[in-house]
Amino acid sequence: MTSRVLSILACFVLAASCPSAQSVRKRVCRSQDSVATVRPGQPDAETLAGYWEAKDPFARGSAQVGILIKILAHRTVPRSPNSGFVAGPQQFAEFDIGFYERTSPTAVRIGWFTVAPDGGASWDGHRLRIKFNDGGPGVFIPSKLRLDIAFDQANHTWAGTYTRNRETKSIALRRPAASTPGASTRFVGAWRELRPVRFDSSCIYIAQGSDRAVLAWRSYSWGRIADPRQGSGMASIWQTDGDALGIHIEGDTLTLQEGLYSGGIVGGNLPRKFVGKLSPDGSQIIGSWTEADSMPLLHAQPPPSDSATLAKSTTQTCP
Repeated sequence: MTSRVLSILACFVLAASCPSAQSVRKRVCRSQDSVATVRPGQPDAETLAGYWEAKDPFARGSAQVGILIKILAHRTVPRSPNSGFVAGPQQFAEFDIGFYERTSPTAVRIGWFTVAPDGGASWDGHRLRIKFNDGGPGVFIPSKLRLDIAFDQANHTWAGTYTRNRETKSIALRRPAASTPGASTRFVGAWRELRPVRFDSSCIYIAQGSDRAVLAWRSYSWGRIADPRQGSGMASIWQTDGDALGIHIEGDTLTLQEGLYSGGIVGGNLPRKFVGKLSPDGSQIIGSWTEADSMPLLHAQPPPSDSATLAKSTTQTCP
């Protein structure tokens, strides 16, 4: 593997799904520069993040090709005794793209790019470009890769061109959706995690592709975290959107697994697993998060668990 491939793969680091105050401060200090500022009329992080896919125009059968977008974003805003905190413009501190091919519901190959001078990707608030010349980010791309797509907010679609092996074809990426109306699992939708922390929120998105593959990702926000670089008069509201989750559904039971593309580590911590059961009316999933136990044979007691309830949103996003 070339040094450029290693550089691109190394650029992608998953943030903690539920970061501690210490890990938040470290990321605040480390992410002083933004790769983009969201201007009026441009899509925000939660709108862009997650899975987008289409039938692979270069493959036979039902193979899907797509992108998984993960964004670390923040708003740094003034604080005053009269107005309190007022949300300022959102800034992207990290913008990472996983380009993937799925040949079956369980067979996925993925390579990573990041919006940075040497990251292989660029973003101007409307158009996303991926360019790679050194043999591709994965074995399914043997030569040059070009993806040049623009985001259509009205139709919630990425449209443009996809170049592979020196051949260019049109492509339109959309949120995964079942090919037959009504064929989706009952778990499809946006689920808000009911949490006791006032300035802490989590939303889990579950979608099902035309090949019946079920996909999940999460948006998580926390704040208001004081920024030590700017004094007590400033605060930062942080969020990470597009954390991919492993997912398994059996009957009315849902299992979610953190750390799907992070090598088993989430923000320096072991990943957690959620197991919950769908309520009879389909409006809630009631279960618990359990910390992974890396050495179960050495521990007499099972790892601690936190009860959790996911409430289904009536819209495509969490309120």
